[in-house]
Amino acid sequence: MRHLCSLPACVLLCSLAWAEVYQSSDGAKLWTPAGLGQVRVIGLAAHPQDPAVCFALAGKYSSPETVYRTVDQGKSWTKIQTPFAPLCLVVEPRDRERIWMGGREGAFAVSEDRGGTWRSGTLGEAAQSAVFQDGRLMNVCGLAFLGETVLAVGGQGRGFVASSSDCGKSWKRIESAQAGYCWAVALAKGALLVGGDHGLLVSTDAGKTFAAEKAAQEKPGVGGRFSLSPDGATVVYSFRGDVLLSQDGGRQWSILPRIAEGTFLDSVVWHEGEALGLVQEGVFHEEGGFRFFQASGTAHLYRSRDLKTWNKARTPENRVPVALSQG
Repeated sequence: MRHLCSLPACVLLCSLAWAEVYQSSDGAKLWTPAGLGQVRVIGLAAHPQDPAVCFALAGKYSSPETVYRTVDQGKSWTKIQTPFAPLCLVVEPRDRERIWMGGREGAFAVSEDRGGTWRSGTLGEAAQSAVFQDGRLMNVCGLAFLGETVLAVGGQGRGFVASSSDCGKSWKRIESAQAGYCWAVALAKGALLVGGDHGLLVSTDAGKTFAAEKAAQEKPGVGGRFSLSPDGATVVYSFRGDVLLSQDGGRQWSILPRIAEGTFLDSVVWHEGEALGLVQEGVFHEEGGFRFFQASGTAHLYRSRDLKTWNKARTPENRVPVALSQG
């Protein structure tokens, strides 16, 4: 979830264990409560153009079940009705009102009024099952935008990347993108990026062709998340094997050293040239040729100017952060 954060109205939102949400407007030096008590928030999606608007995904563990919305910078939250439990939720950068959700069994939904009403369907129905060669529906785990085209990624057994240029009325599969189960998709300054079980795919021609990033192939991992700087030039790809860094918009990559032994850099946001990272503690283990990270339930916030030297940042009331977003 990357958004412009050089504005005076920038707000960093931090969801803590057992769902309190806190916000900071000074780069995580001072945190204040942002509501949603007694709700277990496990994900946040900030509006890319309006820092007063944010969506919170609530549920058990890593499975969202309910969506809440604030339009006043966290002073009040409203539970919004959704057609299904979302696996992902994103705000379309080109349209202030339009938001998208992806779900299980190929489900997707789009709202033109920030979640007031929804139009929903499945990728299989929209493409008359042409998206999936074997006819099986797959989970939609990530959404991104390439101009007026929306991209959906996911999988179930094997992965897929699909695109729609008519607001979800029809979909086609991008056959050049093959990365096992696909977890995340993002548009950086210089490339279209798809992260999956078998590594990282990079396209520099708007998705016509993809190349596998070698640094991500050495130790394939399960799960993945992209964090982009406001200008899209710096990209951090966090997956369960290693954390990759690109400083040229996704064209060239290197492995980012761990902040400390037994830690995993889950996500990064930027504020006035400084990176703020959510770092989980846990243990790594390998199974079936894949690397996994098992979180211990302890996490911290760290800050860095160069993504090399990190210092521990303050967390609200010394509690454990579970999600980090910026608007």
